[in-house]
Amino acid sequence: MSEITEKICIKCGNSFPGESETCSEDGSELVSKSVASLLGTLIDERYRIIALLGHGGVGAVYKAEQEALKQMVALKMLHPSLIDDPDKLQRFEQEGKALSTLSHINVISAHNYGVTTDLKPYLVMQFVEGQSLDLLVKSEGPVSPIRAVNVFLQICDGLIHAHRKGIVHRDLKPDNILLVQGEGASELVKLVDFGIAKLLPDSGMIRQKLTQTGHVFGSPSYMSPEQWRGKQIDARSDIYSLGVAMYETLSGRAPFEVEELLNVMLDHMEIAPEPPSNRRTDVIISPELEAVVLKAIQVDLDKRYQSVVELKEDLELTPEGGLWSDRLKASRQKVLLDISRQVKRIDAGKVKQICVILLVVTIGALLWMSLTPDGAVTSSKLQIALKRIYFSAADPRLFDSENQLASLYLKQGKLSDATAQYKEVIARLQQLTPPPLPMLADTYDNLAYAYSQLKSQRPDEIEAAENAIKIYDALGIKADHEGKVEQAVKYYRRSVDNRLRIAPSRRREVPQILFRMGDLETHLVMNNHDNKACRLAEQDLKMSLGEWKKVRTPDYSLVGMAFSDLGLLYVELRRYEEAASSYENAVATLLPIVPIDHLGLQRIVNQLSDVAAVLLKSNQVAKAIPLCERVAKLREQAYGFSAPQTIDAYSQLAGCYQLGGKVFEAEQIFKRVLSAIEKNAGSDQSQKAYILQGLASCESYRKEFPQALVDYQRVAEICRKMGQPMRPLLIVSLSCQASVLDQLGRAAEAAKVRDEQKALSSAK
Repeated sequence: MSEITEKICIKCGNSFPGESETCSEDGSELVSKSVASLLGTLIDERYRIIALLGHGGVGAVYKAEQEALKQMVALKMLHPSLIDDPDKLQRFEQEGKALSTLSHINVISAHNYGVTTDLKPYLVMQFVEGQSLDLLVKSEGPVSPIRAVNVFLQICDGLIHAHRKGIVHRDLKPDNILLVQGEGASELVKLVDFGIAKLLPDSGMIRQKLTQTGHVFGSPSYMSPEQWRGKQIDARSDIYSLGVAMYETLSGRAPFEVEELLNVMLDHMEIAPEPPSNRRTDVIISPELEAVVLKAIQVDLDKRYQSVVELKEDLELTPEGGLWSDRLKASRQKVLLDISRQVKRIDAGKVKQICVILLVVTIGALLWMSLTPDGAVTSSKLQIALKRIYFSAADPRLFDSENQLASLYLKQGKLSDATAQYKEVIARLQQLTPPPLPMLADTYDNLAYAYSQLKSQRPDEIEAAENAIKIYDALGIKADHEGKVEQAVKYYRRSVDNRLRIAPSRRREVPQILFRMGDLETHLVMNNHDNKACRLAEQDLKMSLGEWKKVRTPDYSLVGMAFSDLGLLYVELRRYEEAASSYENAVATLLPIVPIDHLGLQRIVNQLSDVAAVLLKSNQVAKAIPLCERVAKLREQAYGFSAPQTIDAYSQLAGCYQLGGKVFEAEQIFKRVLSAIEKNAGSDQSQKAYILQGLASCESYRKEFPQALVDYQRVAEICRKMGQPMRPLLIVSLSCQASVLDQLGRAAEAAKVRDEQKALSSAK
């Protein structure tokens, strides 16, 4: 057996024929001996290969250590069998050239490219720990829309960088999108595998003609129509591939799933895919996000996004790309950090001069401050001067004093002095690296308020408020993702205050943030039963709903969730009628935009059912009946009458009718439910027994004693067969049966039934 046709299992070391795919001992994927033989070797006297990370048709990627620096790298080696193939070798070199021009946080960077002494080309890349987007979707299922948009936005950033360098990826797919752990709890995206990347003609580089006429490269399920046709491609081809990857990430499946390559090609070029929300009912995918995905995979180039920048901007405008997404948090923090400068050092000689002057005037100044109306201001200025000598420029105590001086100006109506002081503090805060964001945001907030008192300074007020909004958003997002609910709500609230101050220019964002605040507070209530948080959550959710009414096109998914959260709060507060009303509003809001069997919608229906059950237990039957009717109809529309959850809902409704004196209506429902149960093979016999018991009680009430007796006897028969778990129902049913026998004048039989009942009741 030659080495070319022989494969090996790295895990157990056993050899197998070349046509084998997996190890018969442990199920591991087999690799060629040439790939496995490099493990443990030293490449180019610098890189020690430690483990195999992956392999494909062109090369293999290894984890290696650069021994001189003790640094882990990813080492890509071209398969030895392809070294003599000029096309494969040229594409391998292409990847090295492409990566060497790219330097971006969302793109795997290249460290080195070379050829070993035995003429084996290799590429040294950045090594990161993580999993591919493809593996994430396959192992965990579709990704939540908010998390998905965070990933999409980072992919956009990486592609924008590559496209500006004149490079089209051409093989963008979930398998080439790596998710790694960023700072804190953030998720960082890395684009990999530029092996077939195309250098655009306007990049200043010589275009490499790696394909012959009609020859296409890429992964079939993600290739653009123009790639299939072998036509000229540009950045819009990557947009199409990204659209397919977005579709699969959100729905769990690619828009076209066919086995034959030709069918894939025809699908991509002729058939419009169904919306991703049709394939997923566990979460709400907003219409805005869905529109972005479907526009990205338009077959017609002119109808597709013309640049990744356009696509990114639309993603940021979706509800999922809202103010608390990881991506926006990172960008806003970066903007704020970019404005920082090096702290200017004070000349030592000048410091000494200042000290001498201050010592001379201090005593006189203290006396004067006690006699003049401006004494407080002067005292504050003196404190600042002294603190500048003894404290560092970044000391919070110094900034506190400077802000206090500005506040004094405000109280005295010296608005120009106040704004000038706040601007001076802001300028100095921005010079710190990194700037203290909470203090910077508060100072911008104070500056905006000061400008608001100067009626002629409206543009300056708006600018200051916008700056405060950016920082409060970033701080709120960070606290949100770290689980610091109270901090997040505090910063979100200040952000809302500033948005309302400069309304209507930022009006649409207000209800989104208010909903997030209320949602966070609701979950805090559920965990801690905090009454204060409960009141705040109710206030913020109601305010969010009020603000949505002022928006021309509300986000109805968030409106529905706000009503649902209100329902949870009212249940916590035992205000069950208001809870029922809130759940009804949630259902009415979500029904037009999600399928009737949508998981989120049905969860709200379940909560509505729970409220009805509570009202029943408290003997508020008249209030429970309409809720039970609503739940039963919604479940029947979603699942059909024979579904277990629908049968449960109608059983609850029949019980309501009985307690409310609507015995005839209850009897009709029990009969309908019983018929559905009997038609289902392998139906729940215990449920059947309870339905029969309810039906028999209705018949007994209506003096239909012969039929009631038959049904009570059927209940007893089922209970006897099922044994101990059904004993309580059997005892009740026997008692009812004895009463019916008395009504029919069959006293002897009634006595025997009562004897059985007493024996069961006394048994342990």
